[in-house]
Amino acid sequence: MLLLVPAGVRAHPHIWVQYSVDVHFTDAGLAGFTQRWRFDEMFTNELICMYDLPTENPFTEEDVKTLRENAFRNLREYYYFTHVRIDGKTFDVRYVKGFNAWMDGRNMVYEFYVPCAQGRCTGSGQAKMLNLINLNTINNCFRRLFRTF
Repeated sequence: MLLLVPAGVRAHPHIWVQYSVDVHFTDAGLAGFTQRWRFDEMFTNELICMYDLPTENPFTEEDVKTLRENAFRNLREYYYFTHVRIDGKTFDVRYVKGFNAWMDGRNMVYEFYVPCAQGRCTGSGQAKMLNLINLNTINNCFRRLFRTF
């Protein structure tokens, strides 16, 4: 059973982000989740100008690498603005895999996979509670996802 709980959202007008999350399970339990961040036009334009990127798809591998190295990798210090608790215990997002970026109309999209560390997310025959919060402490944007597995 998946329960999505709407929460109030406040944001600094500098960056607006639409978040989406796909949660992935295996027979053993939670495998990880894919996040998509769709940025507003203003921030998209800043990224395009700052890194001399094309305004249309597809981005080259070099374009994606430029974004990953210069506009994404530093988010590791902030756990990629993703805060996870499993049965009340903090699971720090220390690394991600599969970073990609593309244009969706006039908006840039980031996508990446957050793997769940073995042993922390596997099933034990008992239900576990997953709390996932996308939180940009600068913008105060957040989304909560609750899942029992």
